Amino acid sequence: MKPTLDALLSSLKKHNYSYEVLGFGKPWKGFNTKIENYVEGMKRYATEKGPDALAIFVDAFDVICIKDSDKLLTAYKARQRQMPVVFGAEVVCFKNCYKDVLNWYDTHSVLGGRDVIEADLKPDEGSPLWKKPVFMNTGFIIGPVAALQKMFTGIAETPYEEDDQYTAGKWAMNHLSEFDLDSEESMIRNKVGNHEKLPDEDGVQGPAFLHFPGSRSPEQQKQILGRYAAYEKN
Repeated sequence: MKPTLDALLSSLKKHNYSYEVLGFGKPWKGFNTKIENYVEGMKRYATEKGPDALAIFVDAFDVICIKDSDKLLTAYKARQRQMPVVFGAEVVCFKNCYKDVLNWYDTHSVLGGRDVIEADLKPDEGSPLWKKPVFMNTGFIIGPVAALQKMFTGIAETPYEEDDQYTAGKWAMNHLSEFDLDSEESMIRNKVGNHEKLPDEDGVQGPAFLHFPGSRSPEQQKQILGRYAAYEKN
């Protein structure tokens, strides 16, 4: 248990989510442990709640919830594309990013496709930040449990490289019609670059969850707790 995890759980209670901390107290054998816990959790949840029950997966130590569950459900149902599983999107592509996931934009005619994205949305010189969130991020995933179980099993069977996000990207290349990317940030915003509170992060507009990727050091964890305070009134 860490203060940031405690803050996440408090925010889930406040905004009317039921939750479970998968893998809590179990040995950590590397990033593939996360996918193993996801597969086990979905098998059990499908039995308990049924194959169509909706589940959300978020990282434990760098995510906060700011919007009620009924509003997230509304956003999920109102999304522009109807693939059942949705990943968050982010504005950077570092070592753990499988860049060819940009082919997804050709498959679904989103943002003009990969060529347009690479021509118009690349970072300015000296910056790693693309102009819109277009890359897969596994810190937030939502979908029906049957679809999630199938997907996580497929990712677990994909030859593991780098970390879970990179491996998920490899899986995605053969399943481009089976998932959505929340490039509109209707449900999740990955806070990379600008960590300050934005006007639409008010619990009514904007995303329901905020993810501050890669914040693992004690100093980064302390900074996140300070940023969370800006959302306490949501």
